[in-house]
Amino acid sequence: MSDTVTLEVQQRTITGKKVRRLRREGWVPGIIYGTKIDPINVQMPYRPLEIALMQAGGTQLIDMKVDGKRHKVITREVQRDVILKTILHVDFVAVDASSVIRVEVPVQIIGESPAVQTNQAMLVAGASIVTVSMAADQLIDQIEVDISNLDVGDSLQIRDLVVPEGAVVENEPDQLIVLVQQITAPAAEEETEGEGEISEPELVERRRAEEDGEDA
Repeated sequence: MSDTVTLEVQQRTITGKKVRRLRREGWVPGIIYGTKIDPINVQMPYRPLEIALMQAGGTQLIDMKVDGKRHKVITREVQRDVILKTILHVDFVAVDASSVIRVEVPVQIIGESPAVQTNQAMLVAGASIVTVSMAADQLIDQIEVDISNLDVGDSLQIRDLVVPEGAVVENEPDQLIVLVQQITAPAAEEETEGEGEISEPELVERRRAEEDGEDA
């Protein structure tokens, strides 16, 4: 589990269309909500927020300090400008250690199959992101899948993923993660002997037809 990311923000009193002024001044509006707190409108300095989001992604906790009061939050939604891709608004969910969180976790393939290295097979990738329910203090940023021991025809499914104790992968157990598939060489086209040549009986019949035509 990665270290907790920190971010200091301010409580926000400006709402509605007036938040455009905040953005011009370098602030990003956002909100913190959760089952155990009332929603808190916040404003965050753009660059520190951008760094925190890159570090935490959607699977790591952010230790957010709001006017001196700390909240453990996880990023729920980031709204961006369609063209410029700048951050317009961020939703955070407040959690505690006992909270069970449902997050999207990327699958990271590591190692290399000997069959792929020797060009006997190719790697077929399946699910690259899985949905995991886990306690807030168990959050992970990725699930590693080692394919070093996979041979031709071997595969790994969701059921083979290793996650922290108590965590549950919600995808179907049979869903493919990776398959080492044998490379089949294309069948060579067989040349037909005498292709394009006229057989002897056919040649005789053609000559007879030509002679009959001359006699007519």
